[in-house]
Amino acid sequence: AYWFAAAAARHAAAQRMLGVCQILGRGVARDPVAGVASYRSAAERGDVQAMFNYAVRLRTGDGVAQDQVASLEWMRKAV
Repeated sequence: AYWFAAAAARHAAAQRMLGVCQILGRGVARDPVAGVASYRSAAERGDVQAMFNYAVRLRTGDGVAQDQVASLEWMRKAV
């Protein structure tokens, strides 16, 4: 319940962790699309780990359309 409330309040780390739960199906139904959306939201708020996670998903195309260029851009932001 904490992740949901904190993520709804736009807490970046909570959004990232919610994304992990959504992608893995831990405590919620597995939903890679929602998980990637949570990663992106956290990444846009400056969460470096979320930037990396989002970049990986863009590279693999799991839960989002594959986009190598955007993946590289997010990876660069993360480092």
